[in-house]
Amino acid sequence: SLAIGKNGHNIKLASMLTDYTIDVFRDIDEDEADEDIYLDEFDDEINELIHPWEFDHSISPALYVKYNSRDDCFQLYKWSKGKRVSRARYQFIYSKPDDCELTLFKDMDSRYGYLNAMTGETVIPARYRRASEFSKEGIAAVVGFQDDSVRFITTTGELAMNRAFDHDIDEGATFCNGFCAISTMTEQGRRYGVID
Repeated sequence: SLAIGKNGHNIKLASMLTDYTIDVFRDIDEDEADEDIYLDEFDDEINELIHPWEFDHSISPALYVKYNSRDDCFQLYKWSKGKRVSRARYQFIYSKPDDCELTLFKDMDSRYGYLNAMTGETVIPARYRRASEFSKEGIAAVVGFQDDSVRFITTTGELAMNRAFDHDIDEGATFCNGFCAISTMTEQGRRYGVID
């Protein structure tokens, strides 16, 4: 009980600091083995932490994604309260990348956008046909609906450069250490290079 802390605060803190889900178990003697233990017995100690069986995946220490079978969609919930963040429905929400607070989502109209993985707020609206995660440099590759060109955006949604590429985003278009491998079609055929 002391390790758990009042209202499960020690477990919550450890979970948020380590980005791990922490399960609480108790040792029992063999003669108690037949006795069922229900998690609601611990409700007063771990309070609203009893959610791990309700979620599909965690996107950050603050939010998790739950599948809504009635509406055939995913929705965002807060770990701390188990309450839905908004009425927004998604086809999918990706887990938060290590180096960026923004995570990729796909809305019900198959458009990609980005939301803040800690608050659930939409930062870059769903307006792309395809998109990649943000690199640690804060740049993501996106393909709009007007053509098949790959463009690069910043975490504010602004263009990172004024050039578009006819690169296939599925071949990878992610910056690493300030560089991104890219291909483009020229009169001589497909050419590969690196952009800085």
